[in-house]
Amino acid sequence: MEQFADLFENATIQVVDMSYFGVPQRRKRCIAGTFDSALLNEYSKLAGTKTLGDVLKALSRKVDPNFASSPIDRLTDNEPEVDLSWEEARFNHDMKAAHPVYNGMAFPEPLNRASRTVTATCTRVSRESLVVKSHSKGKFRRLSVRERACLQGFPIQYQFQGRSHAEKLKMVGNAIPPVFTYFLGEAFKVTKPSALTLPINCNAAKVLKLAEATETEAETPGKTYPADRRFRFAIPNLRFKSGTRFELANVDGADSWQVSFYFGDSKRIYRHDFTSGEAQQLLRVLGCDQAAQLYASVREMAAGLTSKMLQKTWSRQADHQHPFDVIDALGELAGDCQKRLQLSSEAIEHVESWLSLVLFDKPCREPVGWSKLTKYTKPILIGSLVCAAFNHGIDQDSEARAAA
Repeated sequence: MEQFADLFENATIQVVDMSYFGVPQRRKRCIAGTFDSALLNEYSKLAGTKTLGDVLKALSRKVDPNFASSPIDRLTDNEPEVDLSWEEARFNHDMKAAHPVYNGMAFPEPLNRASRTVTATCTRVSRESLVVKSHSKGKFRRLSVRERACLQGFPIQYQFQGRSHAEKLKMVGNAIPPVFTYFLGEAFKVTKPSALTLPINCNAAKVLKLAEATETEAETPGKTYPADRRFRFAIPNLRFKSGTRFELANVDGADSWQVSFYFGDSKRIYRHDFTSGEAQQLLRVLGCDQAAQLYASVREMAAGLTSKMLQKTWSRQADHQHPFDVIDALGELAGDCQKRLQLSSEAIEHVESWLSLVLFDKPCREPVGWSKLTKYTKPILIGSLVCAAFNHGIDQDSEARAAA
């Protein structure tokens, strides 16, 4: 936008973090116009800060955390959702704290700072959902419409005339925080900081045209899912940030569950599915019992699984071993082996040579991300054994029946 600043007289173009103006949410937006931006920035020194915890505490007392108000009898749109199921909580946790590609974020949301950006769309299982601890021990929940609205800086008596819960969430998430627009309006009026009345001292109810609340029901846990529901999660102890990880997924089809290795850089990501033949080469290079035991243990575990069984469980059409339990078991085996496996510097060099040959001796494949691969040589060699053994073992029974 700065390229076109000459179209304005005394143009102001800046990125503003709403949390600097007392909005209890970290929300960056570009503001452009002809007004006194220096004056607006002066207001931020007076606005103070609010946290997610401040909002939840105020709403528990039915008090507005952003504007002056007395406690009200009925707080609309604050009905708590059903707690997340263990699968939904795990899904949210891994999408936030252990995402296979993006940077990690806290789970649940920390209460001692402004919240993350409130988005217009989110589901009960998504990276964008704002999740906090529930009143039920060990449980988690999403934020209500009212909690999200207060994070966005709306007065607690403002009513969202949405026809559904999702429509109200969209209204809240698409809004510009009213607390910030109040400061923006005062900057337009050229109100001096010494004469500024802060929002917390303004009774918003007096200027609102109060409307009747519309009743909507919050989302509930899904009971059924598509038969081809996708699963793609990194294996604990085998994820190395920046997209380098071993993951269990059905990306090649609902009837094809396997472990794959992803590596590379921000522009080029490669995938490699280690084969049993490559694993046997590695075992010969290592010549140690711990690695051979890991391969045998993973293969034995995988032999009791089929892609069909995992898919039916993931899509809620059956109740067999859950895919999350599978990646946890694989991660536990990998972590245990990493503690017990001792490698000499010479063995590490042999493994690195093997790894280079397996991953990069291919047409059109540059040795990207090599520094990270050498940094994590030991866990990656363990992951390669897990990958090869799992893929060799799964669907054995169905393959044997097909051959017969």
